[in-house]
Amino acid sequence: MRRALLPGIALLAACGTPADAPAAGPTVRMDFSRRDGFFTAPFPSDDLSLDGAIVLARWPNPARQRYVQGLIDLAARVRGFATSSTIYLPLTDAPDAAQLPSPATSVAPGASVFVLDLDRAELAPVTARWMPDGGPYGGSGLLTLVPVQGIPLRASTRYAAVVMRSLRLARGGAFSTSPTVTALAGGSDAGLSPGAASAYRAALQTLQRALVPTADIAGLAVFRTGDPVGELRAFLDDARARPLPAPAAPLLRTDVFPGYCVYQGTVRMPSYQQGELPFGTAGGGWSLTAEGRPRFARDEESRVVVTIPRRRATSPGALPAVLFVRTGGGGDRPLVDRGVRTVAGVSPTQPGTGPAMEFARVGWAGVSWDGPHGGPRNVSRGDEQFLMFNVANPTALRDNVRQSALETARMFDVASALRVDVSDCPGAMAADGSTTVQVSPTVLMGHSMGATIAPLALAVEPRFRAAILSGAGGSYIANVIHKLRPLAVAPLARVLVGYSGSGREFREDDPALALMQWALESSDPQVYGRHILDEPFSGDPRSVLVIQGITDHYILPPIANAVTLSMGLDLAGAALDQSTAELRAFTSLVDLLPLRSASVRPFPVSANRRGATAVVVQLPGDDLEDGHEAAFQTAEPKRLYRCFLQSLAAGRPEIVGADAACGE
Repeated sequence: MRRALLPGIALLAACGTPADAPAAGPTVRMDFSRRDGFFTAPFPSDDLSLDGAIVLARWPNPARQRYVQGLIDLAARVRGFATSSTIYLPLTDAPDAAQLPSPATSVAPGASVFVLDLDRAELAPVTARWMPDGGPYGGSGLLTLVPVQGIPLRASTRYAAVVMRSLRLARGGAFSTSPTVTALAGGSDAGLSPGAASAYRAALQTLQRALVPTADIAGLAVFRTGDPVGELRAFLDDARARPLPAPAAPLLRTDVFPGYCVYQGTVRMPSYQQGELPFGTAGGGWSLTAEGRPRFARDEESRVVVTIPRRRATSPGALPAVLFVRTGGGGDRPLVDRGVRTVAGVSPTQPGTGPAMEFARVGWAGVSWDGPHGGPRNVSRGDEQFLMFNVANPTALRDNVRQSALETARMFDVASALRVDVSDCPGAMAADGSTTVQVSPTVLMGHSMGATIAPLALAVEPRFRAAILSGAGGSYIANVIHKLRPLAVAPLARVLVGYSGSGREFREDDPALALMQWALESSDPQVYGRHILDEPFSGDPRSVLVIQGITDHYILPPIANAVTLSMGLDLAGAALDQSTAELRAFTSLVDLLPLRSASVRPFPVSANRRGATAVVVQLPGDDLEDGHEAAFQTAEPKRLYRCFLQSLAAGRPEIVGADAACGE
């Protein structure tokens, strides 16, 4: 959990070294001239901020490695520092690594290293490590602080990352206060611009008010985070100002299944991705005009699929519908056809057994559409998951996700405006007996990449009441290090950044990964999570059901936890990650939940988070497919989300135990 300033760190002074001025000795390097190297002063730091833009011209890249230079250039175009990437504090001597705080102790009294929100007086949980050698893109002797993935720093907020003199040296003894800190406290600018010096002095004054004497501080970094969510909101506003995409002709029935009918049409969706599809090695990014407005690219034709239950609606008005993100669902029409596979990796043999069948059993419609690389928009006919998660082109990767999220949010209005003539669907009709049906996209559902996209849309479109996610994950850092399927990302990433053959392995505080996380975080679900439940931009908190398959080798626990923690979900039912042998190397979700004031709850669960129902449920997969596919392959996830939908329609969303039957 985040801790308030006075109870959280005021006691640090009592736990530290005496407040008398120390003799010169080992300390935090704070040479803001950076003449002897970029990492001879802390990073991030306001000395590198120029009117909101960050000056990264001297970030180490000795071999001018092309991919890393692209990340540097992409990060340099971000306004403000990262909320989810590594903080580096260069030290002149090695600290006692055993004394470095864990995420839990980094927000507890007595922490020798901490990150403080200067605007709200809150401590942020971080993982602290010692990095003797930062490699070609870092420096030497770096104390690293990584925000817990899933609990990013706040946007547009002033922070101080502080090293106390209570941190001991590995060889024994104490750190000294940096001469730069002493100079700043005495009124000198210490080589900083007036604005940066003022920011550092203000931070020292805030710490003084918290009863942390300057003489007890070895050194610090002071910086302001950017707003990784703001650009998506601005582009969505621009899209909303354009004419609403609408079918050029009435939707036509394509299939009749035992429980529902399928209708299809086309709309033209607004795209802001510049360049030529599929953006293999270039293009695919969003950009602004000279006036600072979103630059529109083109309209792209997309199929719209609507599924209607073969029954009379029970309530007047629009039929409740689930908007299903096609991307990541598997196959060409996953809403309709992604049922149980009987042969691993082979499409189901029985059409019509996808999620739409489950929706129809509880009286819900379904809506889906082709995203940026789906259906007719997949001009190369390549694998959609690799076209989306295009690690070879980070700009396209970032904006494939944001463009998909923008379209998802826009589809709320597109779907709401649809009128479907169901006179050719046996049994289907509105509550008043009419054969013209309107749908209301109340719930958003996504699987895998779709569950990466959905949280972004959920955060920026407050009219969605709830979400169902499966195979959900976040954090580019965690994805690079831990993703094993559909391919192991780390070996490829090592080649891309030039580590292949060097013997250097990734760890979460690696400088190349720090750049990637910063450059791409505006498409990372974890930076949107707080705006779904705890701090919505408008409207009420949304209810959320996350289904986590155990074991999911696409989304291993560090990746999955980045989404769970970001929204502050409770764990409902058993903690399977704790009892699964191959997952014991990872920190269990149960141990991380207290950082978000969350907990384990028994079934049933309702209204557990700010009046909303919001949980993750860990469920086993089957013996055929990876646990990633549990929501499709096994019966229990389907029962859970049917009951969730049924209770939501009744006005009180609930996650029920195994004894409840819904739509049987």
